[in-house]
Amino acid sequence: MAEGGKRIQLASLELAQPEGTTRAYSAEQRERAVNVLRDFADILELHVVFCASFEAAESLGIQSLKKLSPDQTDRLIVVVRALTGLQPSEVVDRGKRFFPPDRQAGAAEQASSSQANLEGVLLRLSASALSGCSIKLVEEVSGDCGRHHLGHRCRIAYDWLRSFVYRRGAEQAQQVRTAGVAYAENRLSLTEVASVIGVPVDEAIFLLERHGYSRPIANIRLTPEERKLRLAKLRSDRLARNDQPRVDKRLVLRDVVASQRIEELDARPWLPTIPTK
Repeated sequence: MAEGGKRIQLASLELAQPEGTTRAYSAEQRERAVNVLRDFADILELHVVFCASFEAAESLGIQSLKKLSPDQTDRLIVVVRALTGLQPSEVVDRGKRFFPPDRQAGAAEQASSSQANLEGVLLRLSASALSGCSIKLVEEVSGDCGRHHLGHRCRIAYDWLRSFVYRRGAEQAQQVRTAGVAYAENRLSLTEVASVIGVPVDEAIFLLERHGYSRPIANIRLTPEERKLRLAKLRSDRLARNDQPRVDKRLVLRDVVASQRIEELDARPWLPTIPTK
């Protein structure tokens, strides 16, 4: 991670837009910019997977990442996927070029550190990567180069890391972490999360989204009983308003959160009536 952080700091100096109103890139400038964007995306996602692995080990009660059993490894990967939506092995493969030659010794030394020390290292390195990455410039350059997917990857990873740095020292951090991991793993409902944290359901949704906890689509399932109850409620509502449209803040919020999970985009900034904080 330290090597990746250095690369971000150096690459930030290379990432610049052409002068002039047209911002037209030469072939050489475009190639260089795309390479920098790809480096940013791979490094940020690498940071995300390392930090998520730490939180996953914490939630699973794994004391050390140095020697994991096959079962522990499988469970760790499942939780990391749930927390980030990323495939750890693919992220590591893409980021291998940033590992120093003595990565094995470094990894062993880091794995043998205490959880508190490791958390401090992850927080420090993540904060360094965030400070070195101008996400607004990254998104502008990716748009100029026609590489929106790279800018999107950077934005998702950047927001996740920012949430990681924030939630590890924020108020209610322990409750949010415990409930957030359980929610991502489909072990707690939104109502139960709200009860654990001690806030209304709407605020629980905001906290989960703000701190980077969400469920993969595969984990979003209703039992037959829940489905029947919801369909009955929808029918009752439709009949009560005689098929006429009705603006309901709760329904708007539900649709925004649902679209964010599906598209991995936060639509709330485009809804001025729905507070984002």
